[in-house]
Amino acid sequence: MRKISSPKYTYLETVDTLERSIERNTGNLKKNLDASKLLLHQSGSEYEDNGKKSTLHAIQPHYKNNEEIILGELTVNNFKRLYEYYLREKKTGRVIYDHILNSSLTCPFCSGIGRSRNLDHFLPQKFFPQFSVLPLNLVPSCRDCNMGEKGENYSSLEEEQLIHPYLDKDIFFTDKWVHCKLDITPDNRLNSVSFYAQPPESWSQIDIKRAQKHFTDFDIADQYATQASTRLNEVLSSVRSWQDRFPGITSEIVVDTTFSSTSEELVENSWQKATYQALLEHYRE
Repeated sequence: MRKISSPKYTYLETVDTLERSIERNTGNLKKNLDASKLLLHQSGSEYEDNGKKSTLHAIQPHYKNNEEIILGELTVNNFKRLYEYYLREKKTGRVIYDHILNSSLTCPFCSGIGRSRNLDHFLPQKFFPQFSVLPLNLVPSCRDCNMGEKGENYSSLEEEQLIHPYLDKDIFFTDKWVHCKLDITPDNRLNSVSFYAQPPESWSQIDIKRAQKHFTDFDIADQYATQASTRLNEVLSSVRSWQDRFPGITSEIVVDTTFSSTSEELVENSWQKATYQALLEHYRE
């Protein structure tokens, strides 16, 4: 739900870096990798093109065993080893891993609630091993967003695709589609806060369904409500305090003065911005 810059490393740059770390006595991995570079480049280009067109669902999954060839001369096991040992653990490849991981200190899937702790295979490694070390398929993520059912599933329909933080349409990141609903008592105390996905009517039905699926699959409503409730209680306490000290001041002025400059810097569809907007709207009614 938050767009981040694509990794600076291309697929071939990554492959070349990993290849330099492979020992000569490591079976046929080095030879297989060298013989498959053209197909790796083509598969990376296919991924990028589909990602930009929101058609990653069109890439077919694989159901081969570990010893079967998946691309060129490379087997499923070859790709697993490239990721697990040569990218994630080996010093030479770890530079690329860390570059991608550190490109976003907070998780783009949940719009910054969690800190990025590892790399998520956007198209799951289990079904798309050919993208195991493709930088565009590796997204910094928090543990909550990287775990669970998402890692075992993939989208076979256009409307079921999750939002890709590197490649997806700008509308998912610039248009307001996450909304906050507040129930606040007359004496400025919080009864409840909730969030819901309501994309603009001008969007296509497919894009609306994609946003709603992303919202549901990453449990955005509960995650946002947990974060917002604590902050709202602090804000409402501040409103009450200001009004006790300055009886003529309105709740809207306190909230607007406290958060107007901050809210302009917040990411669209983050829990902070949705909460602040709802709070201001509440007092302007």
